[in-house]
Amino acid sequence: MLAVVARRAEERVTTIDLRSGVPRLTIDAGTKVYGLRVNGNNTITVTGDQEVVTWDLPTGDLIPDAKATREDSTRTIHLGPSSVSNTIVWASTFPSSSHVATVGYRLGKRLYIRDASTGEEIFGDEPAGSEYFFAPDGRDLLIYGGGKGLGISSGGRVEQWDEVDVEAVGGYPWKSSRGYQITNDWWILDPGGKRLLMLPAAWQCNREDLRVWKEQFLALLHRELPEPVILELYQ
Repeated sequence: MLAVVARRAEERVTTIDLRSGVPRLTIDAGTKVYGLRVNGNNTITVTGDQEVVTWDLPTGDLIPDAKATREDSTRTIHLGPSSVSNTIVWASTFPSSSHVATVGYRLGKRLYIRDASTGEEIFGDEPAGSEYFFAPDGRDLLIYGGGKGLGISSGGRVEQWDEVDVEAVGGYPWKSSRGYQITNDWWILDPGGKRLLMLPAAWQCNREDLRVWKEQFLALLHRELPEPVILELYQ
């Protein structure tokens, strides 16, 4: 029942109790936040300009407005000099936490993929598209706008292809196999037509190709979002 939020390129990360709306933990990350992920084992991972920093969420009830700093982090991985950029436009850690991807400008626009445990660069190239997100299986990175894709093998090897296999990542134009749908006035309907949730204005996007469905999950991927919004729907 917690949410973790941060503003892009700022250094503060806030954990909010969803039952009360009260901030429970505020972290001074000590680095600008370009990517943010909460892992299943209750860890917060921040991707910064040149590093990936991890904090463990305290167990049990947090006291209101608790504080944490960079010194309270459990792990820091430095990404190395080739990722230094004047402008970072996108960063994220793979859902499995095995790799980190960043896009920025250094002598031109570059996409880097690194081993998240060592910081070692395993891929670096000029990206073909303008939008980047992970496929529903959490393994593949899709580059929208250039018909490109990257996959990470179990051994950490990057496999690149020129045309994205849309059937392998949920089909196009991304219809729900369980019958969920989004109406023109931004309501999510269950398979029986019952209203479940109205999408907030910041989550609304008319492009169906930037909504990915997989079973009861919906991912919203448009560029205005710093990271994909993923919803689990219940009838």
